[in-house]
Parts: sequence; structure tokens; C-alpha cells
Amino acid sequence: MGLPTVAAFLPWFGTSAPTSVAILCVLSTVLLAYAATRARTTKRLPPGKLEWPIGGMHFFRDGFHTMCSFPGDVPRKMRLILRPTVLVRHYDQIKMLLSADDLTEVNWPRATAIMLGPNSVTFTSGARHRFLRRLLGPCFTQQAVDTYLPAIQAICERYCAEWAAATASASASATTTAAAKPGGGDAAAVMDDVELLPKMQKQARLLTFEVMSQAVAGFQFTPQQLERMSDAFDTFTRGIFSPLPLAIPGTAFARASAARRFITAALDQQVARTNLASGMHGAAGGSQAGNACSGVGKADADSSSSSNGVSGSVGGGAVEGGSVMERLLGMR
Repeated sequence: MGLPTVAAFLPWFGTSAPTSVAILCVLSTVLLAYAATRARTTKRLPPGKLEWPIGGMHFFRDGFHTMCSFPGDVPRKMRLILRPTVLVRHYDQIKMLLSADDLTEVNWPRATAIMLGPNSVTFTSGARHRFLRRLLGPCFTQQAVDTYLPAIQAICERYCAEWAAATASASASATTTAAAKPGGGDAAAVMDDVELLPKMQKQARLLTFEVMSQAVAGFQFTPQQLERMSDAFDTFTRGIFSPLPLAIPGTAFARASAARRFITAALDQQVARTNLASGMHGAAGGSQAGNACSGVGKADADSSSSSNGVSGSVGGGAVEGGSVMERLLGMR
């Protein structure tokens, strides 16, 4: 039995022989080009299995902690659901990937890129990314972080005192209710704990946001502004990974976009206020730009504050060492 001829394929296409031959030639060219490209691409990939079309499903059964349980230090390729993936676990290889800005490309969901913006540290690359890392890096050294701790501690102590007072008040109220209703004390205590949980979750978010906005960024918000900003930030984070980045009214992405505009406007006002304070500080005590983000210790920060008569404040207390924003502007 011989090989099928072109005429055998004519009923499939319902066209004349020349058209069928042209279609077959185009398909063959596309398949050959795909095979050549795939061969060149997979040749540079590490060993492993690229299951098709869906891979990695056994991790849902065995647990994702087994994903990197393979022998040797050589990276492995695999397909995680629909995405081809290379697993890297050796320290030197991870260090090379994280330190070489031009070796990899950032790949985030479209909604994340829109929400964070193209100029953020996450999405910049090359020289711009290296510049931002050099600018921000010294602000998070061990010495610099040590100078932020007093402000963070002051905020945490204030919140803990407020929580303790609220808990004592709630306990007293529960005791009074239990005394008035014999036999219902345990149920009342459980209900009080259940009702208190959402309030504590909101307070925990407020604490985290105040630490980041005041102790780290150096922004000053009133309690009302802080609560609105915290709620807006919570809405913002809920839409940052939206699968459909379209601002359709009522969707999480639309609400996140509105929250982003609100946060941006508030931060612009804070930056302008900080810039004004930085200019006044420079005129009164001389420019301190040479010390910006220098990672100075507590003693250097204290001497700089005392010589220039400027100190940040959080909740009415002095901030030792200033904030990241103050370091970037040369105020610390």
C-alpha cells in the first residue's frame, strides 16, 4: 500500500489541487519553524519534564513543599498548571538571579502592573532599577532600621494600651451582663469575643498602616485620615490581582482604581508638605543631603537632630533617626 497522494486530501479541503498543495506547504513550513524554535529553546533549558498541556497537578495531592525535592543543585524545568516553570533552589543561583537586573524580566498580572505603575521599583529594570535600589538600600540597613525602632515601639505601645483598655471595658460589661442573666455568662462571653474579632482585625490593619506611613515613610495623618487611608489601602490590595483589569463599575478593579487615586492624592499632599519642611530645615540649619540614606547610627542621628533642632514625631513622641522619607530628603 503506497503513501497517500495530494489527491487523497482534496475531499478534506474541498478545493482544487494547487490550493491544497499551497495550504499543505504553509502548514508544513509553520510546523517546521515551530519545531526548530522549540528545539533551540528547550536546548538551553535545564533537565526536567514539561508535561503537556497541564502539569504539576500531583503537587495538589502530595503538597507543594515537595516541589523542590529533587536531587542535585541543578535547576529543573516543569510545567505548573499551564505555565512553563524553572525551579531554582541553590543559593548561588538565586543570588545571581536577584542581583542581575538585566538577566530576567518582571512578569506580573496586568492588574498588578496597572495598580503599582511602571515607575515603581517592582517594574523598573536596568539602570533605573539599579539607581532606585542604590537609593533605597541604605535606608534599610541594620543601623538605619535600628533608628526606626523607637517610633515603631511608641506606636505599638499606644495601640496595646488602647486595646487593653477596650478589653477591660468589654470584660466589665460582660461580667455585668452575666450577673444580670444567671446561666448565660459563658454564652455572653463567647458572643463578646466573636463581636470583638472584626474590630481587632481592623485595629491590627490600622497599626500596620500607621507604622508604615509614619515611622517608615514619615507621613503624618490625623486619626480620621489614617482610618480612611487604611480602608482605601485595603480596597486597593483587593484589586491588585484582579483577573480582568477593566474598570467596570462595581468590580474589585474599579474600586481599587478609585482607592489608588485617593491614596495618590493624599500622598502627594504629604510629599509636598515634607518637601516644604525639608526646605525650611535646610535654610535653618544647612543642607544635610550628604547624610541622606547614609545608614548612620543612632548617635549620629541624635547629634544631627540636636544640632539642627528638627525631630520627627509620631503620636506626640520624638522619632529617633527620622524616617525613610526624611533620609531621602536629607533631613536625617
